[in-house]
Amino acid sequence: MKPRPTIRQATYRDAVEIQDCLWRCQDETDTPYPDPDEPYATQKLMQQANEGLIAVLVVDAMSHPDDGEIVGVIVLAQTVWPWKHPDSSNARYLINEHFYIRKGFRHGGGAKMLLDWAKDQSDWSGLPLMLDFSTADADMATKDRFARMQGFKHIGGKFLRQSNTFIVDKE
Repeated sequence: MKPRPTIRQATYRDAVEIQDCLWRCQDETDTPYPDPDEPYATQKLMQQANEGLIAVLVVDAMSHPDDGEIVGVIVLAQTVWPWKHPDSSNARYLINEHFYIRKGFRHGGGAKMLLDWAKDQSDWSGLPLMLDFSTADADMATKDRFARMQGFKHIGGKFLRQSNTFIVDKE
């Protein structure tokens, strides 16, 4: 029997393991994102963890909540509505930059636990929460149904088209 996952707020020490978990997402879906800049990504995850914007789903956290393997993550970011001045009182909202649970751990309530944490952050901050699924897999109908069951309203979609231009990274 699989251990029941638990959720906790991430710390900066989790950044590399979170990054490894997120790379699995890119590997198991057909999402055409560019390869990550790992040093930058690690630094950004450390900063977001320090700001309290990341929760992780862990298994085998027997002796201490910081132990265990990270099998899921939700990363939030604060952003501004494009039609609002950044200094307006209602200009900001939260959006998930990442929301991923490894295959094999997707049943058992982990997604709901991570999303409940994000909704708590929204309620605590007074900012609306935008839930964004941005993987190119065949499971979008399930994700849409899940979001609606959690109190979200479907307001549109996201489509990505790669350019026909070949760009070389300058390092």
